[in-house]
Amino acid sequence: MRIKYPKAIQEREEDLTKLEQRLRGQKTADRMRMLRLLKSATVKSLRDCAPLVGYRVTQLTRWWNAIGQRVWQRCSSSTSQ
Repeated sequence: MRIKYPKAIQEREEDLTKLEQRLRGQKTADRMRMLRLLKSATVKSLRDCAPLVGYRVTQLTRWWNAIGQRVWQRCSSSTSQ
């Protein structure tokens, strides 16, 4: 199953860029860079993204899964209220 990252990532590319700049020097800036690259379709997969952010594919997969879990939790909590 191929993920369509530009659709899966709800934040706007401009917002991700601003957040990445604001977090510069912190580890979370790399996560924002990953999201920005995927959202903009600069890269099409985590495998393509990994060398650009300087981490292994397994680490980006962990980040993506953690982000996805948070999104699903927000969606499920908002629909149950």
